[in-house]
Amino acid sequence: MEIFFKTRAVSYALGALWLVVTLPAHADGSSRPGDLLTAQVQVGRPHNTPDSTLNEANNTQGEVIFRLVAEAVRRHDPSWRVGQNKARQFKHLATAKSALPNPVFTTGLFNVPFDGLSLTENPTTQWRFGLKQAIPRGKTRQLLKAHSLATANSFAFDSQANFLQRVRKTQRLWLDLYFLQHKKRILIENRQLLSELIKLAENKLAEGRAQQQDVIQARLEWLRLKDELIRVTEEMAAKESEYHSIAGHGDPSWPDLPAQAEELKIAPQAFAQHPAVKRHDARVRAAEEAIGLAQEKKKPQWMIGGEYRKRFGTDANGIERNDLFALTASIDLPFARRGATDAEVAAALAAREAAKDRRQAQWLQLQAELGSARSGWQQAKQASELYRQRLLTEAKLNVQAAEDAYSAGTGDFTPVILAQKNLLKTQLAAIRWQVRQWQSWVSLSYLQGRWLSVLESSPEPDSKTDDQGKTTHQHGHEHTGAAQ
Repeated sequence: MEIFFKTRAVSYALGALWLVVTLPAHADGSSRPGDLLTAQVQVGRPHNTPDSTLNEANNTQGEVIFRLVAEAVRRHDPSWRVGQNKARQFKHLATAKSALPNPVFTTGLFNVPFDGLSLTENPTTQWRFGLKQAIPRGKTRQLLKAHSLATANSFAFDSQANFLQRVRKTQRLWLDLYFLQHKKRILIENRQLLSELIKLAENKLAEGRAQQQDVIQARLEWLRLKDELIRVTEEMAAKESEYHSIAGHGDPSWPDLPAQAEELKIAPQAFAQHPAVKRHDARVRAAEEAIGLAQEKKKPQWMIGGEYRKRFGTDANGIERNDLFALTASIDLPFARRGATDAEVAAALAAREAAKDRRQAQWLQLQAELGSARSGWQQAKQASELYRQRLLTEAKLNVQAAEDAYSAGTGDFTPVILAQKNLLKTQLAAIRWQVRQWQSWVSLSYLQGRWLSVLESSPEPDSKTDDQGKTTHQHGHEHTGAAQ
C-alpha cells in the first residue's frame, strides 16, 4: 500500500508539473505520431534566457500554430473567396460602363413614288446611309466607372473581413478541440487512478479494514468519469467535423500551447485600416458616386449623326442630280422627369447616410470587441497564474494528505475521493483558463488584422481554360500540420 501511494504521489507531481510548465514536447524529446506542428515549433527555455525573450518565444510559437490554421483556411475554405470574385466582376464592369454606347447605323429609301416605284421620277427620292452616336449625360461615364470601382473595393475588403472572421472561428475551434483533447487525457488518467483505488478498497475490504461503501463509491466515480469521457468524445467529433469543413480534412495535431499569451497592443484609431471598416468606407464612396449619377440625370442627353443621301436620275436640263449630306442632332430635355430625378437624388443621399451609419456601427462594434478581449485576456492571465502557482499545488497536497490519512488508518475513504475530484476540477480549470487566454489572443489578432499577411504572401489561384472555353481556378488541396 505504501508503494501504491508513493506511486500516486509521483504521478500527481508529474501531472502538476506538466500543467505548470506546459512543455511543447514530451520529456524524452519525442513527439506524438502525426504531430507535425510540434516538429515545426520547438520551444524550450534556454539557460539564462530573460523573461522578455521567453515571452517573445512563446508568442512566436503560438503565432506559428495559428498561422498554419489561417493558411489552411485560405486554401480550403471557399466562402471568403466570393468577395474576391465579385470584386473582379465589378472591375471588369467599370471598364464596360465607361465606354460609349455603340453607334447606330441607319439606311433606307425615302420619297419613292407609290405609282410605278421609280427611283428616277421624283427628284426627292433618296437612299440614305447614316450613323448616330448617343452622348451620355454630363460625366455619367466617369461616374459609372468610379461607382463600379468603389463597389469592387467594397467587395475586396469584404472578402478580407470574411477571411479574418473565418480564421478567427477556425482558430477558436482549434482551441476548443485542444481543450477537449487535454480534458480527455486528464479524464483517462484519473479513471486509471480510480481503478487503482477500487482495487485498493477491495483489498482492504477483504482484509476487513474497509467498508463496502468505499468500493461502491469508488466504482460510482469511475462510472461518472466514463460517462464524461463519452460526452467529451461526442463533442470532439462534432467540433472536428466543423473544423474540417473549413480547414480541410485530416487529423488535427495538438502541440502544447505556451502557458501564457502576450497581450497584443492595438490602438482604437488603427481600426481605420481594418477591412471590416474599410469595406464601409468603400460603400460610402460608392454611395457618393450614386448621388452624382442621380444628379447627372438633370442634364440633357445628346444624339448626333450624319447621313449620306444618294439621289437618282437627272434634272430637266439633263444634268445628273447631286447627292446630299446631312448632319443631325437631337437632345433629350429632362423636364418631364424632374420630380422623379429629385426623388432619386434624395434616395441616393439617404443611402449614403445609411452607409456612414453602418461604418460607425462597425467601428463601435470593433471597439467593444477590443474592450472585451482585453478584459478577458487580463482575467484569464490572473486566473491562469493563480492555478499554476497555487491551486494546482494545493490540490495535489490535499490529495496526498487524504491518501496518507487513509493509508495510516486515521482517515476515511470519502475524503480521498473528494480530494481526487477536486484535483480533477482544478486540472481542467487550469487548462480552461489557459485556453481562454489564447482565445482572447485570437480575438485581439483578429482586431489587429494580423492574418491579412497570409493573403498578401499567397499567390493568386491559377487559371486555365477548359475545352468549352470556360475559365476555371485551381486551388491547392495540400494540408498543413494544423489539419493533418
